[in-house]
Amino acid sequence: MYDDTPIKCPTCRKNLGTADELPDTCPRCGTALKDLHVVLAAAKLRQQIGTSHAAAGNFTVALQAYTHMQRLHNTPLARKLRIFAAFAANNGQWRQP
Repeated sequence: MYDDTPIKCPTCRKNLGTADELPDTCPRCGTALKDLHVVLAAAKLRQQIGTSHAAAGNFTVALQAYTHMQRLHNTPLARKLRIFAAFAANNGQWRQP
């Protein structure tokens, strides 16, 4: 699972569920959600890249991936992962990324 943060239609703001449940079109207003699918897929890929690098101990690259993830889809999970990587990349010393 990528993230369980609810996604809203960019047009009518209807709650569409999570990224994993996102339909192709909004059931309320009919807006095509293809571009939203693309952005969420890119954010998910950045999360996977960041996690892979963090597991390998390469926290600087993980921080870059998580920062990009957060820019694509700013969720609580993305913020927590970015903070974790920033802390680890600085040898346990906090410095704003």
